[in-house]
Amino acid sequence: MYDRIFRRHGSGPKEAMMVGNSLASDIVPALDAGAWGIHVPSDYNWVLDQHEGPADRTRFRLIRELGELFADRRRDRVGSAGPARCGLSHV
Repeated sequence: MYDRIFRRHGSGPKEAMMVGNSLASDIVPALDAGAWGIHVPSDYNWVLDQHEGPADRTRFRLIRELGELFADRRRDRVGSAGPARCGLSHV
């Protein structure tokens, strides 16, 4: 599903980024499609949302708050698109 959405509304999954609080329904499906998956954990999760984090995936990042997406971008506006430009290369 995500692959189709990324292709229909953008340039495909390789250039897409899914930011969400659900590993099971937001992040893992986006990673499976080939996109970046940025997990922002929530203090409140329902039982069906439990999932082990895909820490071994190179396109997966964990951040604690949305502001981390743009922390380095404000300092350096030159670079390629994607999470590295959004301050996630070191996460």
